[in-house]
Amino acid sequence: MYKHRDPIFGLDLILKTGLSIKNNSFNEENFARFDLYGPTFQGIAWATQCINSIEPKNLASVLGGSDWGVQEMRLPTWAPFCGAGFLTTDGEEAKWKRSLLKPFFHSSNISDLSLMHAGLYQMMRMFPKDDTAFDLQPLVFDLYLDLSTSFLFGEPIGALSGKCPQHAKGFVDAFQAGIAGCGLRMAVGPLRHLIPNRSWFEACKKSHQFADYYVDRALEHRARYLAKQKEADPGDGTLTKPRTLLIKMAEVTGDRKLLRDQIVQAMMGSQDTTSVLICNVVHLLSRHKDIQRQLQTEIISLGTKDPSFENLGRMRYLQAILNETLRLHPVFPHIARVAMKDTILPSGGGSDGKSPIFCPAGSLFRTSIYTLHRQTRTYGPDAHEFKPERWLDKSFMPGTYEYVPFGVGRRSCLGKHKAMMESSYMIVRLFQQCHHGMRVN
Repeated sequence: MYKHRDPIFGLDLILKTGLSIKNNSFNEENFARFDLYGPTFQGIAWATQCINSIEPKNLASVLGGSDWGVQEMRLPTWAPFCGAGFLTTDGEEAKWKRSLLKPFFHSSNISDLSLMHAGLYQMMRMFPKDDTAFDLQPLVFDLYLDLSTSFLFGEPIGALSGKCPQHAKGFVDAFQAGIAGCGLRMAVGPLRHLIPNRSWFEACKKSHQFADYYVDRALEHRARYLAKQKEADPGDGTLTKPRTLLIKMAEVTGDRKLLRDQIVQAMMGSQDTTSVLICNVVHLLSRHKDIQRQLQTEIISLGTKDPSFENLGRMRYLQAILNETLRLHPVFPHIARVAMKDTILPSGGGSDGKSPIFCPAGSLFRTSIYTLHRQTRTYGPDAHEFKPERWLDKSFMPGTYEYVPFGVGRRSCLGKHKAMMESSYMIVRLFQQCHHGMRVN
């Protein structure tokens, strides 16, 4: 049991968590807490029972079962920004809303690297022509803003070129403010009603206007699609393949509000995910020259040609580097759920920590993927070290609930294969461009 100074509301830990986020030490403090209290410990958050656990049995029960969800936590606070989409609902409703997105993440849709190639070429043209040091991170983030808006809406937002369409001016700042407002309101729990809403509502409105511009275009496509569907033979080739995620959803539903909620939440889900992974890979490689040289050897075998989808999947050392980066620096380092009904966790109770724990409806569950991925029981005494070679050892096989880089179960990340493919492509192309490798300035 966590030793609270405030055993009623748990405000001491809430304030400490807020301070750790501000100081960018949230993951490290979580690790220290689990190191002190063990793999499962109970606490209080806003007068509610909160189970903190990295025990795989408990993760299997929560993430792989159906008794725990997110709607009660997210929907009341996120609704003004992104409504009731696949990220804010539970059960059959969430399952159906995920099904609207899932087909577009099939390998046949993400194996086309032409969009990635064009964007990366544009970014590389901005690199210095000599050995001058430069900051790669803002360029990667701008590139992925363009790529994600192209994937979702059909055209880039102009982050790299600086040529933002008129309807998109101010959107990026508004979208970031909208996400920040969702996080803040969820963090302060029942006190969210005390937060001034005017500027946040303005950010929500601007984000909605941007999304609605594309939703209306998608609905125009839907009208043409339905008309053509009545006239055409499905096998005659006149029904073309949808080009964007939004267009694909509009062929299934004409609900304007649902389409907006879904596409805003899809952009929330893709926000910074792949760009963070790529920057973390570069960060680690620049500090491990021996690993960088081994990767260069694998990349040299491709020559200077553009890597194909199939070639990228066969690059074992590159995949090991990505897996190890996601282990040490998961893009989703923290996962939270709420019990939708009275339920039981299989482990963590009793004096020995091995008995079940009763969790009444409304109980909170939190896990630290950052901490889970650094457990010596799974990864050995060098768990804190960057060692891609561990993934090449055939005897090394972490369990489903011991390595969770993209979540697991019914709420796992739909874009995980897309993120891995795009990260692989960009790392290869960066090394082909930077002949002398990468180094820390």
